[in-house]
Order: sequence, then C-alpha cells, then structure tokens
Amino acid sequence: MLKSNKKCTYLLQVSYFARFCGARKEGTHLGPRSLTKSSIKSTMERRPENEDSIKALAKKQKVGENTENVIESKTQNSEMGKACKASADEGAKDELDTKSSIKDAVDEVKCAICFEPAIDDFKVSPHECGACRAACWSACEACNEALLSRACPFCKSDYAPKIFYQVPGRPLHTVMEPSIPPMEKIMTTIKIKFLNERVFPLANALCILPSGIAQFSLSKAGESEEVIIVRTKVKGSEIERGLKDIGDQREFHFMNKCWDLIEKVSEEADSEDNTAETLDSKTGSNKMIKACLTKGAEVYTPISLASWKELEEEWNAEF
Repeated sequence: MLKSNKKCTYLLQVSYFARFCGARKEGTHLGPRSLTKSSIKSTMERRPENEDSIKALAKKQKVGENTENVIESKTQNSEMGKACKASADEGAKDELDTKSSIKDAVDEVKCAICFEPAIDDFKVSPHECGACRAACWSACEACNEALLSRACPFCKSDYAPKIFYQVPGRPLHTVMEPSIPPMEKIMTTIKIKFLNERVFPLANALCILPSGIAQFSLSKAGESEEVIIVRTKVKGSEIERGLKDIGDQREFHFMNKCWDLIEKVSEEADSEDNTAETLDSKTGSNKMIKACLTKGAEVYTPISLASWKELEEEWNAEF
C-alpha cells in the first residue's frame, strides 16, 4: 500500500524548493597490542647481566684464567642486550602504529546510511533518533532528511519528526476581503501562488480545516506530475498528537505513526472525509488551495519561519 511502496518517495526533490525546507561510539577493538609500554619496561627490567655484572665476574677470575669463558659470556650478554633493545624498539613502533590506527578510525566519520565519509563540502552529523544512544552513529544531511518521519533503520523506533511549520502572516482567506490593504493583498496573492505552484506539487503539506478534518498533500518523489490527497479526522488521531505549540508558533510533527494512519485511510476510503486519492499535480494543488482558503484553516509546510521571511523580503524587493 502507500506505506510500503509510496511512503519512502514522499520527499522534497526540487532544488528550487530545497533551500526553504530546512540530514557514543563503541571503541574499536583492535586486538591485543604486541608490546605495550608496560611490557617494554618489564622486558628491559628482565634483561640479562649488564656491563657491571660482567665486570664483577671478571674480577673474580684470575687474569688470563678462563679468558675464553669470560669473552664468551660478554659476547652472549652483548647479543642478548641487542636483542632486548631491538624488541623494545619493535614494541614502541607497534604501539605508535596502533595509536595511529585508532586515531584514523576516530577521525574518519562516515554516514551510516550511504557510507560516504565526511569531507569539507560533505557534512556528516550525529543522528537524531531519540532511542539510539547519543552519537553512536552519524548521517549526512540528505540521508537524515530522508529518515525524518520514518522508522530508525537501526533500532526500528520512530526516528525523528519531520516538522511542518504553520504558514505565518495574514490568513490566506483574507485575500478575498475588499478591505485588505493593496500591498498586503499583493503579498498574500504571491504566497498563494507560491504554495500552489512550488510547494504542494513538490513537498508534503497539511491543511487543518475548522470542521476538524485534516487534508494532506503528499508529493511523489520523481513523479511531480501527481500528488496524493488524503483526508481524515483530526480528533483522537496521530495528527492531533502531532500538533505542538512552540512559543508563539504552531507546528505539526509528522511522525512515522502518521504513515500508518495514512495507510489505514487509503485501505478504508469509506467516506469523503476518510479517503485518499491520486491526482495530477495541478488538480491536487488546486484542491489544497481551495481547502487553505477556507476561513479558519491552518496551513502547515516544511518551510521554516526564517525561510518565509527571506521569501517575503525578496517579494517586497520586487515591488
């Protein structure tokens, strides 16, 4: 159904719109080291007779007596000393190599989804899953965006919500009021046109009607010629639980469970207010605009307040 074969495609795909829709590690076990600092020290302490012991041994001997044995002893001790030094040098080198390997493993951060390493122009950040241990895996911006409102690929719980922001400013239905100031009428008209042409065909959006009905517009990634319009009741649903008041701003947090609700609605489709239909993008967008122009309607899109402000400044500059 929708969740299985369409759910993963309802993502923002058009670059024009993309900029407005603002994607504890376990220690790496490298096995036992061949020779650590402590083992090097221990090895050096267990070295065989040093030069002092050789001299003491020589004093106990008469001059010229057992000369060959003394020379042989010195030779053996010298060779053993060299062997210990070589062992210590090798151990120190192994330790440096191990430290270097650990540093490389820590320094190289990769996206756990696409496996691309972090570089200057490719940022990888800690995950946003509320259930996984903090910073135990990372994701690039694109993969993180794709995971929002989905299930975590590792722990299978809800990953993180895709946040829809209420469209700020004058309510859209007031554009039809004769008393609206000319400049505000122009700005509201441009906003409606932008929603109709740039948002609803390309991004997921929500309109909550004063009658208590929620109407979703769900874009089909790679198939911008079509949108899916879903209507269902708000009260007692995941939609109602997803509505949040953040300061003066109202948001809708689109969670993975909302996809379960949408799938259920598409299977039942038993009434006009509990149905899902696939429409061409123009027809679907017009249907969303008609709902948004209802008095008292609340419109939610992925466009943040800061991005709306930027857009309005650009529109104002044109006039």
